Amino acid sequence: KEVRTLHILKKHRGSRRPASWRNPKITDTKEKAMSDLRELMSILDESKGNVEELRATFEELAKTESDCSSAKRGGDLGFF
Repeated sequence: KEVRTLHILKKHRGSRRPASWRNPKITDTKEKAMSDLRELMSILDESKGNVEELRATFEELAKTESDCSSAKRGGDLGFF
């Protein structure tokens, strides 16, 4: 059985490579990155009762907030 995985990656200045497609030099602290992720989770919580809305909201947030190159695909890593 396969599962499809989506994610949002927030890097910080202590990351192995503190750069991304959005920002060539990331200076945020780990605490700031975690705070940003908590904010995103709060936004997603508002859609948790509606699967379609949750997926659409997640993909939009991933496209604008994720430091991973998968952002252009709405955070979609594909099937595993």
